[in-house]
Amino acid sequence: MSQSLNIVRPNVSNAFGSLSTAPINVTIQSPALFQLLEFALRSEEGNRVIGTLLGTRSDDGSELDIKDAYIVPHHEEGDEVTIEEYHHRSLYQLHKRSNPKDSVLGWFSTNSTVDSFTALVHDFYSRSADGTFPHPAVHLTLSNENDGEITSIPTINTYIASPVGASGATAANLKLDKSSSYLFTPINNKLAFDIAENSVLSYASSAVFEQEDSQTIPLDNSSVDLKQLVDHLNKIDLLIGSTLKYIEQIEKKEIKGDEEFAKFLLTNLKTNLNSINLEQLEKSFNHHIQDTLMIEYLASSVKAQLELSAKLTTLI
Repeated sequence: MSQSLNIVRPNVSNAFGSLSTAPINVTIQSPALFQLLEFALRSEEGNRVIGTLLGTRSDDGSELDIKDAYIVPHHEEGDEVTIEEYHHRSLYQLHKRSNPKDSVLGWFSTNSTVDSFTALVHDFYSRSADGTFPHPAVHLTLSNENDGEITSIPTINTYIASPVGASGATAANLKLDKSSSYLFTPINNKLAFDIAENSVLSYASSAVFEQEDSQTIPLDNSSVDLKQLVDHLNKIDLLIGSTLKYIEQIEKKEIKGDEEFAKFLLTNLKTNLNSINLEQLEKSFNHHIQDTLMIEYLASSVKAQLELSAKLTTLI
């Protein structure tokens, strides 16, 4: 039997109080970002999708690394919001089996508005046994204002909240209806992509916006590594060309040069051209290509030997 958490809207519409001074930086890994984008596309107009953010936290709590996310069903009606607590707990325990170091960092919403319902959901994640307690929960909003079609990078905001109003003991003494209220403060966030993911995104975007380029070196698609190498060399060639054009414009006094950029070039480039043996460089490069082709040939030979051995085994 599923369990749900029923929360009543707080009777305080606007609350002010002291803010948390703890510095927090949020890093959103690309797998979590792609999941959030998918969730944003699922949200219908006027309806928000909420869910749990998972990842790791630094020892001092100042650095959060969001690695995964999942949706938690909820229902808003009148002054109440119902959260499927059992669904949240089940998915979290399932995630912990394969990622024991991850923990709940907070929650996300596809509605960028911070309202009283936001405080209710934030209170659930801050105080729940399977929430962030004793650490503060992070709230992430993902705006989607293109009628279910993401045509540009959406705006991602992250917040940390501080409880405001009378404490529980004070509210009890004054016989007040104490409900949790929070003051949300924006905090920094950044997106993280590793080298492999950047390469994949680069090739995916080039497939969408591919144009004919006469300078591209033709190569058989059977060798993926060599094709990637050639693509990178072509990009480097374009960068060198743009740098030379920039230097020529400076020499002709068409534009003003940048001293910092000049220092960077002098520091990182080898200016003594006489020390470069072009023949030796070409010879080493050809040897490298031959070694790569030999490895591919040996790998295909081993594969053929294994397939032949498997067929002979079935005959025996």
